[in-house]
Amino acid sequence: MRSRRFAISALAAFLALGGLAYGNGLNLNSLGTRALSMGGAFVGLADDFSAVFWNPAGAAGFKMKYLGFYVTDLIGKKITSKTRESAIRERLLKALQARHDQALQPA
Repeated sequence: MRSRRFAISALAAFLALGGLAYGNGLNLNSLGTRALSMGGAFVGLADDFSAVFWNPAGAAGFKMKYLGFYVTDLIGKKITSKTRESAIRERLLKALQARHDQALQPA
């Protein structure tokens, strides 16, 4: 009985704490568009303003002065089913349908 309770507790802890282990998943929170597009391979290159973030030793090879800034959203966006583009598309279709209906009405 005691070992069964321990096994269940260990399994529950394993399942609960497994969500905290971020294993090399998709991470789009990087500094610099070039580094983001390279998907983490930028660490070895690091030759622009974001070198201080990725690899501070890369700043030693700077041949010019750099200025850059970084903005982040601490709260994050709520993911909804309608994206901005689909909402715009929907409004345009409604406007076109209204114009079409107007054109079909007799004068």
